[in-house]
Amino acid sequence: MTQIRVLEGKKVVLTGAGGALAHTIGAALLEEGAKPVAGASAFEMNPHDYRPLSLERLPAVALDLGWSEEVLSRFLVGYAQVWSNPHDPTLAPQAPWIIECVAVVPEARGRGLTRKLFEVLFAEGQRLGHARAGISVTNGNLPAQRAYEAIGFQLYLQYGSDYFDGAFPGTLKYRIPLEPQGETK
Repeated sequence: MTQIRVLEGKKVVLTGAGGALAHTIGAALLEEGAKPVAGASAFEMNPHDYRPLSLERLPAVALDLGWSEEVLSRFLVGYAQVWSNPHDPTLAPQAPWIIECVAVVPEARGRGLTRKLFEVLFAEGQRLGHARAGISVTNGNLPAQRAYEAIGFQLYLQYGSDYFDGAFPGTLKYRIPLEPQGETK
């Protein structure tokens, strides 16, 4: 039998002596017996900076990770090259409540576990007052696309491979209402 365990409070993904580098507000883990079989997380998008990490705490995290000054410097340079614009349109939120890191072990796929994960994360988004949730998927990940569309996510925006000069297959952004149709916050 599948059990759902909601990870309570703010689940910190990366921490350092100075606090969180990135954090998750909601997370759910599905277990069978004591074995995790599926998990997902969600967060509120920062409207002022769409980039995936808050770098002000990175030096403390790097110290905890045992990074040398050279490694930290290379990371910062690379990060700045990739994410120079805090309002990069490819990172613009399609909804205020973003679901990410959805994973189901191969032997448990096709059993509706993604739907169970999303029920937990949708409820948390509603509790926080959000009217919509969003999720992104890499172009070509057809199993994920089919799962999200079956749950009710609608395609919001798509960036093809050409947008990324062929360096990335592209991304699809989906969103779904968290409240009955016609009601918005």
